[in-house]
Formats: sequence, structure tokens, C-alpha cells
Amino acid sequence: MPSETLIWTVLSLAAVGVGAWLCYRGLTLHRQRKLIEETPTEDIWNLDLGPAEITGTAKPIDGETLRAPFTDETCLAATWEIEEWDEGGKHSSWRTEGSGSVSVSAFEVEDDTASIVVRPGGAEFDIDEGAEATIEVGGPDDPPKPIRKFLASDSTPGASDRPLIEALDWGQQEGDRKYHHHLIKPGEEVYVYGTVHPEGDLVGPTKPEHMEIRKADEREEPMFLISDRPEEDLVRSRKFGVWRIPVGAILALVGVGLLVASLGVGLPL
Repeated sequence: MPSETLIWTVLSLAAVGVGAWLCYRGLTLHRQRKLIEETPTEDIWNLDLGPAEITGTAKPIDGETLRAPFTDETCLAATWEIEEWDEGGKHSSWRTEGSGSVSVSAFEVEDDTASIVVRPGGAEFDIDEGAEATIEVGGPDDPPKPIRKFLASDSTPGASDRPLIEALDWGQQEGDRKYHHHLIKPGEEVYVYGTVHPEGDLVGPTKPEHMEIRKADEREEPMFLISDRPEEDLVRSRKFGVWRIPVGAILALVGVGLLVASLGVGLPL
């Protein structure tokens, strides 16, 4: 059985780690909010090389689209999450089994002035979570065909664990799952903050058809964000997200205090 000192040391390190992550995420959201608020939205025709903010209609290039993770809908990008009901331990709860994002290699954003290619690899996606319904599948049930095809790929958590004894009444049971996905579909209005580059080997192009927005070096790029939410919603959500900073700082300080106290237990005077 682990000693009391070891238990408190592990708990304190966990508190420090979670607190540090909350601070980091809060500071990231604060920085993103300032960038979104302070950067004017540019017409695509007037873009220059470097960081820029645009809005417009997302369109496929050469017909390239994706099948949505959990349905037969088509999309240009998607985020996904799978939750599974877990009855292990003292308390039953939903546990995240896997999450991620997928996108086409490139799509086009068009406004009233011009269009530009966006290569979303490496971007952060902030997609409206209220547009698509959650799909719930019972532990002993087979999921719909699109979900089965998605789970067959290597980058997913696979099929759920079936319950040893199926529930005889209503309520959750081991292996029940919720499948969430959020989509950017062709024809949707999108917001993009990213770095404008010359297309291919071109140097200093002046027209958007010879430019593209893609991932830049971390040291040179303040943010690469793609969203189907209005700019004011992005600002509002990041304003509310800064609560992570004080909460994370307090949690980290508590963790440090517990760590110091736990390491002091049993030391010779």
C-alpha cells in the first residue's frame, strides 16, 4: 500500500500540473482575444504577406471534401469527440475515449472582392458546437455504419466495451457512448486568422490568386485559427475563458504547498 507521503506527493504534483495547464490555456485565450479584437478584417483582394484576418464563404477546391466522422454529410473540416459511460471505481461518469480533428488538404475562402486558398494543416479549429446533434449508442448496440467505418481507422479508440450484463431498466450502462462532431461545411461563412504566404516558389506576389494562408513557423505566427463562428462570439468566449488564469494560479500554489508539506513529513529534525 502506498505511503501517505507518496499519495500526497502525487496529488500535489497533479495539482501543480493542472494549475499550470489552466494558466497556460487562459493566457492563450487572452492573447487570442486581443489579436481578434485588434486585427482589422481585410478584404481578400487587399491582402499582403504576413498575419491577416479574413472572413468569407468556404468552398471546396477541385471538389475535395470529407465525409463527416459520424454521418454521411460532407464537410471541409471537423472536430470530433467520443465519450463512454464508465462504471469503474466509486462513481460512474462519462469518460472521453478519444478526440481530434480532420480536414481537407486545402479549401478556398471567398469574399466580395476575391478568393484565397487556405491550407488548414496545423490550424486550431473553433467550430460551432450547437449545429450538429449528438449521436448516442447503447453499449450492446451496433453503431450506425458511418460510425463503424470511422472506428475502423487506426487513429480512433475503436468499438466500445459491451456490458457484461445488459441493463434491465432505463439509464446508462457500461459501454454506452456519445458521439459528438462539429463540422465546417461547403458554403458556410468562416473566420480565418493566419499567415499569408506566397504560393509555391513565387516571391512577393501582389494578387490573392498567387497567395495562400497556411501554417507558419511558431516564432513568426501569432495564431492560426479557423472557425465558423462570428467574430464577436470568438471574442466573447475567450473573454470568459480567462477565469482559468486565477484558478490555475491558486491550484498550482496549493499544489506547491502540499508538495512542500508532503516532502517534510518524516524528515529528521
